[in-house]
Amino acid sequence: MGTENLWEDLFTSNEINTTDSFISIIDSYARDLESASSNKVHARFTRIKNTESSPLLISQEYAQTLKSALQNTKAEKEQLSQKDANSLYDTNKYAFDIYGDEYKFRVFTADVGPVYPVRVEPDINICYEVGDDLERFLDFYTETPNYWINDDESVHFFFKVIIKSRKMQFMVKRLSGD
Repeated sequence: MGTENLWEDLFTSNEINTTDSFISIIDSYARDLESASSNKVHARFTRIKNTESSPLLISQEYAQTLKSALQNTKAEKEQLSQKDANSLYDTNKYAFDIYGDEYKFRVFTADVGPVYPVRVEPDINICYEVGDDLERFLDFYTETPNYWINDDESVHFFFKVIIKSRKMQFMVKRLSGD
């Protein structure tokens, strides 16, 4: 067995491509829209709260079996007092909406975790219109057009493409009252 410390690379390597700047990039595009429209059209990138809940329904027999199995497992002698770190790696759903005084338009939703890729689902009509330009990001394993954004540079490219769509141009003009 070698004496190599396998953990050392984790502290010396920068190979993890985090999404730390993803939200700030999208927020900057929101501010740019407000500025360009003289505050007639607003935009926001907000976390969507999951409001779906379903009660866990299990049979009494299964509950008893599970309870007895759990009682027979060995427990840790000492519990750690720290919080569980799994929540640090959670993925959250966000929405990018533009809106005026009367109407709003959801441009896309995004599943954002702590590291790239970010899965983005634009408005379906925008997808049909600019799909060829976004093909390199396409997720072929979903029924609806979803795109995988792999880094900050791809975020900028993605945004430039969807802003050029006819539907986006139409929506921005209508929301601004022009």
